Amino acid sequence: MHLFTKIHIALFCNFIGKDQLGNRYFQEKKATRLRYPRRFVLYDKKIDASCIPQLWHSWMHYMVDQPPLGETFSHKHRPNATATDKAFEYDSSVMPSHLRYKSHYIPFNPDNS
Repeated sequence: MHLFTKIHIALFCNFIGKDQLGNRYFQEKKATRLRYPRRFVLYDKKIDASCIPQLWHSWMHYMVDQPPLGETFSHKHRPNATATDKAFEYDSSVMPSHLRYKSHYIPFNPDNS
């Protein structure tokens, strides 16, 4: 975490709660005249927006006013599988199976450059 983020949290934000994945949620102490107080998350491990449970997601996007403290969801988290071999594919696809999308995506790795 950057130094500026730590300072901003210490001075201007309230800790709201922590989810079962270890993500910590914060909200600014004051709102400006034109908007609600900002809400944000500090991820426990990898920064991945799909790691926010849906109950916390609804709080983050101002769908509910109260954070889901102590509430858990029964399903285990699965990471986003887009552009991987585990990506969902419809069985009713009209394209022949040998022509269907195969991921050729190779993520950038600075160590292999």
